[in-house]
Amino acid sequence: MVSYIKNIVSVDECKILLDKFYEEKKRNRYNIDLDIPIVDSGANSYGFGLVKFFDEYVEKLKPVVKNIINDKEIRIENFNAYIREYRNGSHLEKHKDKDSINITISVCLQKTNKEWPLYFLIDGNQIGYDIKVGDALVIIDSNKFEHWRDTLVCGENESVVQLYLMYKKDKLKNKKTLF
Repeated sequence: MVSYIKNIVSVDECKILLDKFYEEKKRNRYNIDLDIPIVDSGANSYGFGLVKFFDEYVEKLKPVVKNIINDKEIRIENFNAYIREYRNGSHLEKHKDKDSINITISVCLQKTNKEWPLYFLIDGNQIGYDIKVGDALVIIDSNKFEHWRDTLVCGENESVVQLYLMYKKDKLKNKKTLF
């Protein structure tokens, strides 16, 4: 299931998140394997995780996920946040998320004036969503649906920055006491 959410964060909040991203980038953070698929994104992409400031958004936006799922038998666990900047020539290989991550929120913090959709293959149909700044895609069962982005074509000073918030959902187990 894929849900498009408008204005999940304000434009002002996007600016704050971007400022923090560029501040952390200057500290020479590097790509870190967070048990998420770091698939080939082209030579012009840069991303990292394990920053408390971004991880706080996992909890902050968790109610959105709970509202979409709307099932009291499902437990949603926070996993982590990851942020990535894509520049001209970047792409995202077709992949499924690892089983340890089965819900992802992809929040657009910055983008060029050109469309750069995230594509999904669902029931044999290709569906694309071009995420606007401040909007997000909530992807339930992201470990079951192939998704990708084609090559980004933009100017040298343009980029797309996405904040990824990841969760794990599990069915609650009925706990019965035997006497």
